[in-house]
Amino acid sequence: QCPKVLQPVHGRPFLDFMLQPLLAQGFEEFCFCLGHLADQVVSHLRRQWGWLSLSFHVDAEPRGTAGSLRAARRLLDQTFLLVLGDTYLDMDYRSLLGDLAPDALGVMAVSEAPTEVPGNVKISGCTVTQYDKTLGAGATLVDAGAMALRKDALDLIAGTPHPVDLGELFRQMISRNALLAHTVSQPFYDIGTPDRLKLFADHVSKDLGHR
Repeated sequence: QCPKVLQPVHGRPFLDFMLQPLLAQGFEEFCFCLGHLADQVVSHLRRQWGWLSLSFHVDAEPRGTAGSLRAARRLLDQTFLLVLGDTYLDMDYRSLLGDLAPDALGVMAVSEAPTEVPGNVKISGCTVTQYDKTLGAGATLVDAGAMALRKDALDLIAGTPHPVDLGELFRQMISRNALLAHTVSQPFYDIGTPDRLKLFADHVSKDLGHR
């Protein structure tokens, strides 16, 4: 009955924590791609963050994350940050945008910090060479849930039927040597399971205790 992004963490929705690093760095324009229970998310954002420039795309049917981006294309800038709604990462997001080379379609933030999420990325230099959630012990880097992306990258999945996972978009970019890696040492938190949500809540507890 509660969207994942609104799961409570010490009395506040996870979404509020997720937005904090972005707001602290001056980002004020956001497009939210939503699906199940979208009205709750829209209501919270307009009530709590109404001073931001907000736009919304709501899927009437499951499209997958990449499929949802494709459907929301008209709302997106030519170059934009993509941040997954179930991931918290406190990093320099402007440096991610700055690493997007002219001949690349995207730059993925990959974390080398210990995490509960299995490794899923391999790189060579600054280029992503493999993305697969089944890599496990064969990979020491993890997709940290944030990337800089050119809207033109969505052309690579133009004819792919729904649902389209981000992994399919990543693999299309990798096949063209067009996906770069931005390695971060900061830990990131994925709240995709109750145990991982608890890990993030514990992190918040420690952070509050140090203030």
